[in-house]
Amino acid sequence: MRIKSEFILLILGLITGYIIFYFSLLVTPPERKMGDLVRIMYIHVPVAWVSLLSFTLVFVFSILYIFKRDLIWDIYSESAAEIGVLFNFLTLVTGMLWAKAVWGYYWVWDPRLTTTLILFFLYSSYLLLRGFIDTPDKRARFSSVLGIIIYVDVLFVYFSVRLWRSVHPSPFAPGDVFITSSMKYALFLSFIPYLIFFLLLFLLRYKIGKRAAEKLGVIK
Repeated sequence: MRIKSEFILLILGLITGYIIFYFSLLVTPPERKMGDLVRIMYIHVPVAWVSLLSFTLVFVFSILYIFKRDLIWDIYSESAAEIGVLFNFLTLVTGMLWAKAVWGYYWVWDPRLTTTLILFFLYSSYLLLRGFIDTPDKRARFSSVLGIIIYVDVLFVYFSVRLWRSVHPSPFAPGDVFITSSMKYALFLSFIPYLIFFLLLFLLRYKIGKRAAEKLGVIK
């Protein structure tokens, strides 16, 4: 019997997630200033990385559609955008919980927080735009152009702590968050289960989009 790739990804995600969560939440030491509050970093940071990865894929797939005019790239873009919005929302939620615990406020209008919130609204608008356009080719053209333009905010999110004064902590900036070698390894490894679940969701969403396009006869 053939084992589906989705099932394999699910098992790998659960196994790696259990191992990484155990290591990062129970084995690694607390941070010298925040104590155990720093452990939300092992969820917040990789979720944020995956959201930016998703939007980067939207950018790449949009360019590929413009050059190749193949609707399969548009399906890839839509799939990546939906997952990106989900992970971006999780980034905002976990960030607000961390902010409340450390700063005493759920939200401050910090450059990184603000650009991340704008990112959520931009890609939500991208998905809404798709819903208002019925013609597949026209929808793909408009979506591709928009997917390229709004990617600028992804760059703003990434460089925000360097472009403007920011209270947002960075685990890799000296003095912001003091992390040991084991904490650093755990942070990088924590990306693995989230990446696996991203691949799982992307594969499922792509198959749904492809099946819908095949029923409409726009792709074979």
